This record gives sequence, structure tokens and C-alpha cells, in this order.
Amino acid sequence: AAYAAGDTFGSKGFFDVPKSGIIQTGIFYDLDDEGLAMDLVLFDGDFTNTGADNAAADFSDADLQRSIGVLSWATTDFKNFASNQIGTIKALGFSYVAPAGRLYYQWVAQGAVNIAAANLPKFMLLILPDA
Repeated sequence: AAYAAGDTFGSKGFFDVPKSGIIQTGIFYDLDDEGLAMDLVLFDGDFTNTGADNAAADFSDADLQRSIGVLSWATTDFKNFASNQIGTIKALGFSYVAPAGRLYYQWVAQGAVNIAAANLPKFMLLILPDA
């Protein structure tokens, strides 16, 4: 599907993390060779889904105030290879607290993204736990 800037990219998700820590590095595995700007909006708990995939991101005021922030990949963060790209953002020092040991997220496209179903991207965060 074709996405416009500001569209939700996929469904909301979550991953288990230490209850507090520092996100040091973010890696975006672009298996479709797009290399376009993407935002990862993070929350310390579950939030109301912003709508369907490929719809304008529209967080409620209450949910937005529970966001712990946004990690952003710019087009200049990507290293382009023949058929894919990797976007790395380093030395973030992005501290968080997740009382339940889980971070929730929503991807938001920041450009015209058109991903083939066979080449869905993946991501990884390198986290330094506080304890």
C-alpha cells in the first residue's frame, strides 16, 4: 500500500523491555529498499489504536500525554545496498520508564512509502537497562 506523510504504518504493537532503561541505538531494517523517513512513537502503556493502517495518525490527547517520545529515522540515516537498506540512529541516550515492563509503539510514515508485502521492514532497539 502507498502511504503519505503522517499515515500510520502498520498496526500498533508492543515489546517487552526492562522496567527502566536507556534506548541507545535504533536499527530499521528496510527490506524493500525505500530509505524514507519513519517515526516510531513510543508509549509506556497501551493506547487507543489510532485507526486503520494507512490512515492519518491521530492520537487522543490523553494518549499523547502518555507517550514517552518519538524516535525518528531520517533519509540520511540509511545506508543503501543493492536491494535493501539499513537505517541506524546511535547515541540516543533516550531514557524511559515502563512500569509493566512493556513499551507500546506505532510507526508513522514521514514520506511517501510503498512497501511490498514480501519485504516488510523490521526494527531493533538496543537498550541499556538501569538495573
